[in-house]
Amino acid sequence: MKKIEVKLIGWDLDGTLANNFDAHYQAMCAVFERFNMPYPTKEEYGEKVTLDLVKFYNERGLSLTRDQLSQFFREVIEGFPPPKIFGGAKATLEKIQSQNIEQALITMASEYRVTPFIKNFDIERIFFAVHSDINNKQGIITKIIQEKNIDPRHFIYVGDTPADVEAANSAGAISVGFAGGFASKKALEKSRPDFLIDDHEELLDILGF
Repeated sequence: MKKIEVKLIGWDLDGTLANNFDAHYQAMCAVFERFNMPYPTKEEYGEKVTLDLVKFYNERGLSLTRDQLSQFFREVIEGFPPPKIFGGAKATLEKIQSQNIEQALITMASEYRVTPFIKNFDIERIFFAVHSDINNKQGIITKIIQEKNIDPRHFIYVGDTPADVEAANSAGAISVGFAGGFASKKALEKSRPDFLIDDHEELLDILGF
């Protein structure tokens, strides 16, 4: 594999570093059940969930505001055990850090979930920036690229959904789809990532480490 030049890597959290798809799916089902509405299948949720969660719920018959949705979701998700980190993820982050490549966390997840997770697994020190509650990942990726004054093709974004891949592609960055999270491998392939990985260590091969 040809080595690529990378100066910065952005990471998604849910389904990419945090192994928490089942908890998120159950929380989503609980929101629908609260309103006696049928909930999507796991496959539909993993493949159709977008960066605009309000739109996802509204299109399925739940007219909720962002604040209402956040409140309901938080009430449910806080009843679950803290999520675990994917095997190999921390070692991959640390290896990349040892190569003096900066890393940022860019996630839809709310701060009340992000901070405990990165502190619990001692990875807070790895990220030069943590962007939580992000609904426009393309905008944040573009902003970082501009602030760091780097070529967009020297920026990698790793995420587990087609929306993540599309955000990176739209920003001109290198997109890496992680097939171990929310979306199926087939759905990720359709979104045309530059690279598709099944585990975190594969990213090290892409980087030539």
